[in-house]
Amino acid sequence: MKITITLLLMSIVFVLAEKPKVSVHELKSLSLEKKELQAISGQLTAELFNTGNFIVLERSNMEALMAEQMLQESELTEGDSEPKSQPVSADLMLSGMVEKEKKVFTTSLKIVEIKTGIIINTISEEFKGSFKKYLDKGLKQAVASLTKQLKEQEADNKEK
Repeated sequence: MKITITLLLMSIVFVLAEKPKVSVHELKSLSLEKKELQAISGQLTAELFNTGNFIVLERSNMEALMAEQMLQESELTEGDSEPKSQPVSADLMLSGMVEKEKKVFTTSLKIVEIKTGIIINTISEEFKGSFKKYLDKGLKQAVASLTKQLKEQEADNKEK
């Protein structure tokens, strides 16, 4: 039993080590309201996570996250030797814009390597439909396109 748990934990660590850690920044727009952008950013984060290709880091609620960590650390007794929590460093940052004209949503996303500041991928996708359909299908389409391009780049880099 102990060996099984150890192997499971080791496999989880190995899988997590292979995936890039990405922070998602709130998207910008000149044509959408703040509450719409928050919904889009939240759905974008969920779509990235659901691909299974990334470790998605929570950045939108950083203040609440840090407050919770501080509360948990303050509840430790003197004998506890648990290390202090620290936010995980991201490898990549995803940012972008979403614009809406009539019923056409244009999603422009870019992924930047944090160490170098180099843009490693960009996409621009259009989706025609209602806001609800855009959240359900348009963002999934944009993330699929972004993920596909990243995998192709990774395959090209491995061949070189």
